[in-house]
This record gives sequence, C-alpha cells and structure tokens, in this order.
Amino acid sequence: MSDFLLFFVRWRRIFVPLTLILTLISLFFIKSIHLSGSTKKFFIKNDPDYFLYEKSVKKFGSDNSLVIAIKDENLFEYEKLKKISKLIDKLSEVDGVEYIDSLFNKQNIIYRDYELHSELFIDPDNIPKSKKTLEQIKKDALNNPLINGNLIGDNGKIIFLNVVAKNSDDSQFNIVLVRKIRKLLKEFNSLDNTLFGSPYINEQVINYILHDTFFTVPFAILVIFLTILYNIKSFKLTLI
Repeated sequence: MSDFLLFFVRWRRIFVPLTLILTLISLFFIKSIHLSGSTKKFFIKNDPDYFLYEKSVKKFGSDNSLVIAIKDENLFEYEKLKKISKLIDKLSEVDGVEYIDSLFNKQNIIYRDYELHSELFIDPDNIPKSKKTLEQIKKDALNNPLINGNLIGDNGKIIFLNVVAKNSDDSQFNIVLVRKIRKLLKEFNSLDNTLFGSPYINEQVINYILHDTFFTVPFAILVIFLTILYNIKSFKLTLI
C-alpha cells in the first residue's frame, strides 16, 4: 500500500496537473447531466408492473397532477372568482397541461322545486355578482362530499385547482412544466396560492440534489482539505 502511495508522490508533477486538466474538461459536460422525476423511470421496461401501470394510466387517466390551493378569507366574491377563472384559462394554455378540475367545470346536482337540476358550480362565462347566490354556491360545494376536501376546503376559504399534466417520457418534462406554472402564478400574485403535487415535489428534490452537487460536495472537499492541512502542516503533502 505504501509503495502504491509513494508511486503517486514520486510522479506528482504529472498526476496533479493531469487531475486538474481532467477536472476542467469534465466541467464542460456538467450541463448535459439530467435528473429525471418521471414516474415511469421507477419501472423496468417489459416488466409486468410496467404494463399494469400503463394500463391504469390509459383507463383512469394521467397520475401526474399538480394542485394549486388558493386561499382567502372571502374567496366567493365576483372579482376574486373572475381572477381565478382567468388563471384557469392561462393554465389551460400551458404546454403539457391535459385538463384542470375545479369548481368552474364540475356539475352541481341539486334538488329544487321537486326536480333534479344539474349546472356548473361556477359558470366561468357567467359568474354571479350577487353575494347571496355566491354564498349558496359555496354552501352547495361544502355540502357535496365529492367536492368538499377535493375542490374546496377550510369552510370555503380555500379553492383547489387540480392541474392534470400529460404523462411524458421526457426526463425534463415535470421540471419545465412546474417552472412554467410557477412563472404564471407570479402574474397572479394578488391571489394567495400554494403549489403542491408529485411534479412539484420531483422538481424540488431535483433542485436540492443539484444544489448539493454544486455546493455541498465542493464545500465538504474544502473542509476535508483544510482539516488535513491543519494536521500535517504541509500544503504540498495535503494537495497530494
């Protein structure tokens, strides 16, 4: 072992510059490193579980969804609902978004005048201005067990937008999609919103990994280098 180490010490004038040159060359390829957050990457191609997953997606739709929670003490006001409706229109135009579930496209089935009536909870083309009508819509939504907790919550103080994205094999799809949506949400910063869901979590995890790769690892190497330098008191030996 000692002979092996002495070999590098003896030829340090070659190995140190060579290591530095190879390190500098590798920096040019950092941009080509991609981390995938796609669910499909967790499956082995041609595996029975992979085919079961594909079958489930075809039958029940994409499992790739983001949820935008919009919070306000008085959400059910004409101007605020108008802004949310406009946000939904903009989200629908984002490349990669398949559809959006919200109170603006779900049917409200109610019993009125001895008859069953089916109508949108909130018609985006005809949002009511009457406070009484809006309060009744909120009440209907909260009384619906399929809607309460899914598209509305906290006693009507939160409206959820369920943004369903396409399933893609592109390793960068979720990252690009989340960044587009986050950029769009900045245009609607008057609406207090929170973003969550599997694509968002994947994007955040990838950001943390990249941060650790570019900052934490070099910092750890520096700490190790300084620790060795402090103990052996020789810069040349530490560098070797």
